[in-house]
Amino acid sequence: MLFSDLDAIGVVNSIGKIVTATTTRKANVAFTIKDQRDKEIDCTLWDLVSEQFINGYNQRSNNDHCVIIMRHVRVREAQGSYPLQLTNVWNGTKILFDTSIPEIEKFRASLPKETVYASQNRSFSTSTQLYTQSYAGTQYNTDENFMRNAQVLSLGAMKKLKKDAVCVTVVSTSHIRVSNGGWFFYACNDGRNDCSLKCEGSELPFVCRKSHTTNDPRVKYKLDVEVYDGDDTAKFVFWDNTLDEMVGLTAKTLLEQEKKNGYGDQQEYPRHFDAIMERKFAFRVKWQIGWGGMGSVVM
Repeated sequence: MLFSDLDAIGVVNSIGKIVTATTTRKANVAFTIKDQRDKEIDCTLWDLVSEQFINGYNQRSNNDHCVIIMRHVRVREAQGSYPLQLTNVWNGTKILFDTSIPEIEKFRASLPKETVYASQNRSFSTSTQLYTQSYAGTQYNTDENFMRNAQVLSLGAMKKLKKDAVCVTVVSTSHIRVSNGGWFFYACNDGRNDCSLKCEGSELPFVCRKSHTTNDPRVKYKLDVEVYDGDDTAKFVFWDNTLDEMVGLTAKTLLEQEKKNGYGDQQEYPRHFDAIMERKFAFRVKWQIGWGGMGSVVM
């Protein structure tokens, strides 16, 4: 049984088998992490995510404790002799190694310095290819993309910025901030222009501010959420790129489900959003100083 997506943090304790991809099998890596209570948890990552783990692990600057954050992983229930296990989802899991992330810094500081983990002095040959040639054009390092050109800041530090900036921060989601726009909007889809602006109208065709008309508008997420870290709070705006993964449904599919249940108004917030509240996440956001300051979630 698979449970809903969550985030996990731990120190890599041991690394088991590494399976390379062939025409008949998927690449994967098995390892264990330990949490702050010293509880060991089994993990298995598949396909591109397994390569991201190996690459990030090998890029450590020293053989110190290796602490990772795994965003959007799933819990596989223990069955028989098989223990509880964390595994990646097929679209959305991110592996973070960057030691400047506050959550990783705090976790590393809590570890006993005299403890040596089984994986600590181990590395893997870069000549070992986890993927066949067909994957060569799609390989990327999620940790690198997540951190690229971003400042790692707390909410308090972001709120003091004098200009817009791309930031990485660790926060907890609190609650939906109800807005006039609700949880979704209709976007331009006229078929002739590469336009995704909001379009409106009392009846079809809808019109965007560039005067494009559409009879088949796209349904897109826009959800305002209050987040916090310690004493500071802020508004983060979530879009398709994040909520598709976190909710597990596109805005269009969720709206269709809501309409079948007799709902569907923009101000009627689906219960699906409850599952992502009061959870801690690492986010890449574009901090915008206008309107009192808010973060637009990028990743």
